[in-house]
Amino acid sequence: MKLLQKESEDRYQSAYGLMMDLRRIQMEMSSSHSNLDFALSMHDVRGHKIRLKNIYGREEDIAQFEEMFSEMMKGTKPAVVVVNGVAGIGKSTTIHTACDGITSKHSNVLLIKAKLDQFQRIPYGCFKILIQELLSSTLARPSSQVRAYSQRLQKAVGVNGGLLTGLFPLLETVIGQQPPVMSLPPLESQKRLTLLMTQFMTCFCDRERPLILFFDDVQWADQASLQQIVEFCQHPACHSCFVILSHRNEGLDSNQTLPQTIAALSTLPVYMSITLDGLTLDQVKRLLNDLFALRDATSLATLLHMKTQGNPFFIIQLLQSMLKQKLINYVATEPDKPGTWHWDPQLLLQFFPSENVSHLVKENIKRLDSETQRILRVAAC
Repeated sequence: MKLLQKESEDRYQSAYGLMMDLRRIQMEMSSSHSNLDFALSMHDVRGHKIRLKNIYGREEDIAQFEEMFSEMMKGTKPAVVVVNGVAGIGKSTTIHTACDGITSKHSNVLLIKAKLDQFQRIPYGCFKILIQELLSSTLARPSSQVRAYSQRLQKAVGVNGGLLTGLFPLLETVIGQQPPVMSLPPLESQKRLTLLMTQFMTCFCDRERPLILFFDDVQWADQASLQQIVEFCQHPACHSCFVILSHRNEGLDSNQTLPQTIAALSTLPVYMSITLDGLTLDQVKRLLNDLFALRDATSLATLLHMKTQGNPFFIIQLLQSMLKQKLINYVATEPDKPGTWHWDPQLLLQFFPSENVSHLVKENIKRLDSETQRILRVAAC
């Protein structure tokens, strides 16, 4: 049954592990005192691709998300959480884990994620994703509920519905074709659109179906989107909505509007800022123990922690490179006993002489074939 497990992580991770178990079965079947009741996967060696099933060092942060959601549900205001940290520190993973925990306990919650792109900074970019999901969710409801939402939305947009159907064509399926909109000077037109989108969004604030809106990588958000997030959260009709923003620490320098957005959101009654730091040495040890079932991971954990400052993404990248270069090796002992992992700390130090992972990135690029390197050079221009 192990080969048929639903989750890929629960199946054999290597042909070597399967081969050793088959050899053990063959050995037991040929013995006069056969014992087929033995633990599987004792010699299952992971490949170069490492996937973590658990999350490390974020338990308190996840608990804070759940507390904020509960506080939001007790009141009449939205809750806002802003998560910051360097790239690769685990912001998205932590938030996804927290949201999965909330939605597993509250089946009526609607979770919508909008991930921003550095190279697609279009006006209201994240709201195009968000509203598309909201409308798709609405159209999936029973026809009576769709009609009720249609009436609510038509009342909210009034004579200016054409502005939104132009941005979100799917909306026309819900509220029908809209009349032409009166033109205004640029500044007044911008204010009208901001107010209109806010009124539109508040139509989905429903205590019977709370919203979780996750804006990922808002350092790449356009100015209009950031202003719209603030306007929506500050609107008196905004409630039963849990708004989560994540951004890189260095994003505050690249997006001048973001600090103003965070400052405005921080004045809301239900607000929290979470800064994710690197994993501690003990947490790195626990990660290694879970991955490799090591008896003593101190030396390897110390090296990884020193090179990565506890950054989970960089830790995985280093481990994968070490496995690929056979700097960490699995040594099998006996078929009925698990093998052990061996490494030479001095060799690892020689292989990664720099104090950060930039050396690792350079080395990985050097190992690519010449054509791939040429394409990367062209794409980087």
